[in-house]
Amino acid sequence: MEHNKILIDRFVKLPEPLQFQVLDFIEFLITKYNLEEEHNKEDNILTNEQKEILDQRLADSKKHPEKRIDWDKFKIELQNRYKPKKINVL
Repeated sequence: MEHNKILIDRFVKLPEPLQFQVLDFIEFLITKYNLEEEHNKEDNILTNEQKEILDQRLADSKKHPEKRIDWDKFKIELQNRYKPKKINVL
């Protein structure tokens, strides 16, 4: 448990933007090495309400194809909008 305390102590000293980067990296490692426990995988199951929302959006997309957005263009837009800010840490 000593390692946990050291990690937390160091983590809270980081500026908030770096804390988000650390959390992203932790999520990456968990995914890469498939470290999620079985009960956590249940959290990824959609509720009936969420399924209904997705079905409604799909139906709307089929009804109004002119409103669709190309995934590659949208992905670039998201990357530009949420691009990590460079932080100089000395």
